[in-house]
Parts: sequence; C-alpha cells; structure tokens
Amino acid sequence: LLDGTQVDVSDGGSVAFPSVTSFAHIGTESYDDVSWKVAGPGSLLDASQITEIIGSTAYDADLLFTTDYGAEILLGGVTNLSEAVGDSRYKSTRFYSTDPGSRIDLTSLVSFVDLQGSQVSGEGEYSRLAASRGGQIEVTESFTTADGIYMTFDGSGTFAPTGLQSLINSRIDVAKEQFSLPALTTFE
Repeated sequence: LLDGTQVDVSDGGSVAFPSVTSFAHIGTESYDDVSWKVAGPGSLLDASQITEIIGSTAYDADLLFTTDYGAEILLGGVTNLSEAVGDSRYKSTRFYSTDPGSRIDLTSLVSFVDLQGSQVSGEGEYSRLAASRGGQIEVTESFTTADGIYMTFDGSGTFAPTGLQSLINSRIDVAKEQFSLPALTTFE
C-alpha cells in the first residue's frame, strides 16, 4: 500500500513500485498536498503497474506529479485519473514536465476527470497537464476524455492528445506550435 505517500527522487536516483496497482491521496486534512517529485538526469520513478490514481476527499488538498531536468515518472498503466467524492473545492491533480529529457508516461490514460475543475485558480481550480521548456507528457489516442482539465503547452514541450473526443469544462493554452484535435466531437 502506497496511498498518501510523498515521493522525492533526485540526482540520478531510481525508485520502482512493481507491486502497486493503485494510488490514492488519502489525506483528510485541508491543505494536505501529496507530491511525487523527480528531478535530475537519469532520475526515475517507475510506477507503471498503477492503473488508477484518485485525488483527495479534503478541501484544498492537491496531488502533484513533477519531472524536471531530465527526470522521468512512468505511469504507463494508468487508465483513469479521478477525484474522490468529498469536498472538491480548491483541489486538483497536476502533472508538470519541465526541461529537455523530462517525461511523464501516461500512455494508457483514457480519462482525466476533475469534478469541480472550471477555473485557473480559486474554488473550482482545474486539474492540469503541462509540458514546458522541452518537457514531455506522453499520451496516446486512448486518451479520449478530459473534464475539468487545464492543458498548457509552451511550444517547446511535447503533448499530443490527438485521440481526445470529449473536452468538457476544460481549457487549453498553446503557444508557438500547431495543435489539432481531429477526434474531438464533444466540446462544452
């Protein structure tokens, strides 16, 4: 069981969780953020057996996944990202990949849902997918549903949600690149 655990990997370190199949932010206290931070060339967090990630039930309790300076988080087994039922105000699940060589693998992701996500900050804060300064968030055409998600790309990072069919209560900010959503059929 890994639920609620903070993870910090750096300086070329490597951590693997080969027997963990789900992860939840189990904090019940307000302002109780949980983060998985991986930084530095060769640094790796392998949680590729996890199939589901569930956010907190508490007020303003975020779940954060970040890669910087050439690090990787492998979550290639995750199919669903969702928020637990509870006080969904001021909380989110966020993925940030920054700098060349940095990567977050979400290649099995089908849906990412934030129950209250509807604004950049505040009570209905979006959950996020953000690739910048050369960072990469990998999804495939299996990623079809985003609800309450803020996706940002500065033109130097990589993120191509070409299979996205349903984009609800979400926001996309794109700079310096061509962006196409050829499968999109629902936009609310």
